[in-house]
Amino acid sequence: MIENIRYLGKQALKENSSIIENLVLPIPTSKKKQHILIVNFDLNQKKLILESYEVQDSSPIDFIWIGSADASNSPQWYGTVTNIEYLLNQTIPNLIERWDRNDPFYKKLQDVIKHFFLDLKISKKSDERYRFVINPQFLNGKITTDDAKKAKGEVTKLFYDFLQKEKGLKQNDIFAYSLAINGELVVKKPEYQSLVIKEKISVYENNEKGICSITNTEDYITGVTTKLKFNYYINDKINFASNIEEKNFIKNMAIGKKAYQEILAGEAFILRHLDTRFGSTLKCYVIPEFLFEPETNIPFKEWGEIIQQLVNTVKTVEIVENLRRETSSLMRRREKQNLLMLNFLFYVQSQKSLKISKLIENVPISNVVELHNAMIDAEKIGKNYFSSGSWKVGLNQIYYLIPMKEQRGENYEKRKILLVYESLLGKKRLDYQWLIAQLTHLGKVYYYEQFNSYQINEKNADFGLVRAMLQCQLLLSIFNKLNLLKGGNFLMSEKIFFQLDDDVIVDYLTEMRFNQAASSMFLLGVLIAEVGSKQYQERGSKAILHKINYQGMGKRKVQALSVDVFEKLSQYKLLYPNIEKIYAEHKRLFDESLVNWKLSDRETVFYLLSGYSFGTDRKLKFQRNKENLKEPVKN
Repeated sequence: MIENIRYLGKQALKENSSIIENLVLPIPTSKKKQHILIVNFDLNQKKLILESYEVQDSSPIDFIWIGSADASNSPQWYGTVTNIEYLLNQTIPNLIERWDRNDPFYKKLQDVIKHFFLDLKISKKSDERYRFVINPQFLNGKITTDDAKKAKGEVTKLFYDFLQKEKGLKQNDIFAYSLAINGELVVKKPEYQSLVIKEKISVYENNEKGICSITNTEDYITGVTTKLKFNYYINDKINFASNIEEKNFIKNMAIGKKAYQEILAGEAFILRHLDTRFGSTLKCYVIPEFLFEPETNIPFKEWGEIIQQLVNTVKTVEIVENLRRETSSLMRRREKQNLLMLNFLFYVQSQKSLKISKLIENVPISNVVELHNAMIDAEKIGKNYFSSGSWKVGLNQIYYLIPMKEQRGENYEKRKILLVYESLLGKKRLDYQWLIAQLTHLGKVYYYEQFNSYQINEKNADFGLVRAMLQCQLLLSIFNKLNLLKGGNFLMSEKIFFQLDDDVIVDYLTEMRFNQAASSMFLLGVLIAEVGSKQYQERGSKAILHKINYQGMGKRKVQALSVDVFEKLSQYKLLYPNIEKIYAEHKRLFDESLVNWKLSDRETVFYLLSGYSFGTDRKLKFQRNKENLKEPVKN
């Protein structure tokens, strides 16, 4: 993995040799309009001038956005920050400490401290960084304390009031603040950029030479990787070092200075161009491994877009024809499909640490193509047999079909969906019974409206149950198409000749290849939909659904349910010829299957719900068509 990331950085630096520009980080997207605010200390007018700029694609480079200083408790001296406290307090003193005294800009930094800041008292040496605080008169206010640490909180509040009056903006309108003196951005100064690069490669201060473990060439080397974004190996626990000595981490892995800079650039490239999200909370970096030299006529940074589009073909099931030429070429030309491998790094970000949830490695493009095709086939089934609407079942939609407990927006059972993704992307076979258990549990979540405990949000539980169970059947068809399920005997071993006049149901069961027992439960589910619809018309609820035990139902309970359903059909005078035939076919298939019953208790419930959702959706579709016919024709 580290070699793949180094390669990305190497290519990025080949295209743009500016190290600093290759270190910039992305600005997170937001539904709310965000701004970069220039905080300009004008020495000529002795004024604090604010200038706001709406965040653009170019903003990370325009304002050299590289995050905050590396260690969590480090003195803050970066020129573009998300916390205004730094610019009003410690940034300029810390810059003065680092800046080349022979550089002309050094005098301006000193003058800002002299004219714009107060030198307040500190109670202990560790608070030295808080000693200087902007004079509140420049914010049209006053502070009530001469204690430096307390004063910084007061001037911050004054600043936000000043911001509101001067620019009409609030704190949450600003993504970052960038320091300027006399209109000159600090981050654009060559000395500043040299300081940033020096800090990033400060792990080479010992000037130790050796052989780089990655490039196998001689260079200055280090074993310290704490400044890198990703954890490539353990280097924060001393017992993992050779001879249990910190200096011996270098014996585990020695990284050359040139390779280190390329890794830094590669990590930033991934953060800028290859970050994506599945569902609502599952973050992922898609890291490519090129088995060929990328085409030189395509700017390297555009490969980020190409790879994102490739992922979108299975994430949201985009149609290949709508994608750019390079993506379509990779998708369609078999000789190109395995020249690029994808690594899916699922992660959780907490403060400054990145915790890896799952790494799905070495996914060839051919896997993505086959998965995309299976998803397109599933979508066609939905369009052919279900009501109008979108029947795409991509990785985004699948995220909501595997119920996972969630609290305060944090997913505690993400391992479940990661198993499913690993199977679909990595072509690893998944246990069929485990999958059925998840899909049946999904039905339970909808029926009992347990949305507060899971990642699912649905206002209409009954409609949501129907749609979700239809999507589950499409998901099952994707797994079957790719032959990725192990265990279970739910598929037809030989063609079933259904004794039904309802061609739609017959064609659907044949398309889905449900075996005899599964087809029997499906037909019983269709009949439950008939009873439920009638009960809803009369009572506003579907009492028949109480008969389904979501924990699972054995064949004896199904026998009792079959009798109950028939009695309800009779009670509600629903035994029309077509309904009688469906019940008769259910009974025939059920009786023939009893001798060698192959469905687990949860499978039984899943296929009941499958039939119920199919039958309910069909009735809703019929009702909508009927209402549309009643609408007057507009001239």
